[in-house]
Amino acid sequence: MFAGRWTREGNQLARLDHADPSGLFNTLGWAWAWPLNRRVLYNRASADPQGKPWDPKRMLIQWNGTKWTGNDIPDFNTAAPGSGTNPFIMQPEGLGRLFDIEKMAEGPFPDHYEPRETPLG
Repeated sequence: MFAGRWTREGNQLARLDHADPSGLFNTLGWAWAWPLNRRVLYNRASADPQGKPWDPKRMLIQWNGTKWTGNDIPDFNTAAPGSGTNPFIMQPEGLGRLFDIEKMAEGPFPDHYEPRETPLG
């Protein structure tokens, strides 16, 4: 789902601003984005539990002591670090998953089937 083509300011596709001051290919002035002009989903995971970037050279967001700031729109509620808010807001516990027996029908990766006559079969 993309959002942002038409806003109160009009047709955002017409502006096509390629500016990337962060150097992370994060063009906040581009026409297409996730809702609320987010560019990276789950961007809270780019900062440690205290709100400091894991990699300061590639900082998306950080906690400055009073609010979240950075090169993207926070993809989570804006609670302070340590308040129990985790990065993966669409999961009940707020944590990322590679495998979950109850949530993924095919396991951690999509099924791959080999014909019976192959050496692997």
